[in-house]
Amino acid sequence: MTDEEKKALIWHWDPVLERIYTRKQFEALEDETIKSRCNPISFYDWQLLRKNIPAGKHIGNDPATNMPTYIDDPAPTPEEELQQEKEEKQRFLESTNTETILYLQQLMTPISLDPGEEQQPIMTEAEYAELNSKRLEYAERIKEINTILAG
Repeated sequence: MTDEEKKALIWHWDPVLERIYTRKQFEALEDETIKSRCNPISFYDWQLLRKNIPAGKHIGNDPATNMPTYIDDPAPTPEEELQQEKEEKQRFLESTNTETILYLQQLMTPISLDPGEEQQPIMTEAEYAELNSKRLEYAERIKEINTILAG
């Protein structure tokens, strides 16, 4: 379908329900109240709107025009913020599992090298101590968050 054809194809925006109706859906509507409050929008414009939603926004009704526009997402609730923090910390723990295992394996089973070869450690003792401290801190915080979210 060309852009011109998309511009000629008209859909309808319901500013109250904040919903779009295709031509067939609009024609099938039996409620005249809904039909009367809907505003025409080209399929082309609707596609542009849907494809380019900026981060932190959603499609909602602009009260000044009664047409769809980008609206700021509501601020996250304290519970949502805690859940996001928990997920971030869990991702960090998961992403550092391999490094931790390799470091401990390096301590347990040193690799013997041919003479003249130099062994590169996975990480130094200080780096491991820092990583392990952060992992323990995150694990404790996850427990705290779980307790708070459990109520």
